[in-house]
Amino acid sequence: MSETNGVINQIKYTVNNYSGDIMDLEWSTEQIQTLLSELEKVQRELKHHCACVFDDEHELMDACKLHGQIQTELERVLSDRKLCPECLQMLELDESCLTCQLRKALEKEKKRVKELEKELLEENEAHNQQENELEDRLNKLVEAEKRRQKMIIGIKAHFDAAHYLPDYPGKCKEMHGHTWAVEVEVKGLVNEEDGMVLDLAKLKLFVNAIINPFDHHVLNTWFKIPTCENIATYIKECLETILAANLTVSTIKVQEGDGGWAIV
Repeated sequence: MSETNGVINQIKYTVNNYSGDIMDLEWSTEQIQTLLSELEKVQRELKHHCACVFDDEHELMDACKLHGQIQTELERVLSDRKLCPECLQMLELDESCLTCQLRKALEKEKKRVKELEKELLEENEAHNQQENELEDRLNKLVEAEKRRQKMIIGIKAHFDAAHYLPDYPGKCKEMHGHTWAVEVEVKGLVNEEDGMVLDLAKLKLFVNAIINPFDHHVLNTWFKIPTCENIATYIKECLETILAANLTVSTIKVQEGDGGWAIV
């Protein structure tokens, strides 16, 4: 009987204190959930003790009606976005709550940012590794280049040609001929693969390509004043356009027969 009296007191408390609009009450979600649990318990007790709790049928019907209204209103409040369990009590996400949707999207974006940061870190590590490998290779090449020795190689060639020196105060102003001796020296690093600065046969081929047109011709056809100096300068300039960039012309020597010579 004491249990029945307790049920009567719960329902009368509900009737007397919650007859207004439930939305006017500033309840927390936890309070609302607690009240829902109590009302569910009352509903069960109503079904079991409906015959002995109330004095008349009208009072019973009013209590049941009020109970149903309160429960409906509470459930509506619980589903309202402002009272979302995720927002207020960090419970499970409510898919109908805009705040929860934003929170879920934010968490997803944070996860994506972490993934991007991880990818960027891996790319940076790979890039740094490639840089280190390239630096090591460059250092090895520099060391190898330092170990290589620069040397001077040379060849000799000759051609027969006539010339005269206009306005020269002597017999050289008349047409005459010489066997012209040419010496060429080239400087460069020794190639580790073949042990050469430059194949001497190639160097001689280059020099002959320059001087062969002079052979058995009058040099005045090419030079206004065909002296050893001018011929040596011409040979050097031509050879510099033929040689590879890692090779330099060291000296060019041109000699008239057994006489004088010029070195450039």
